[in-house]
Amino acid sequence: DYTAIREDIMSRQSLISVMISGWRWFR
Repeated sequence: DYTAIREDIMSRQSLISVMISGWRWFR
C-alpha cells in the first residue's frame, strides 16, 4: 500500500530530525 509506505517514510524522517535535534542539544 503506497499510503502505508508514505506514512512510514514520514515517521522515519520525523524520528531522524528529532534524533538530530537531540544530538545537537546533548552536545
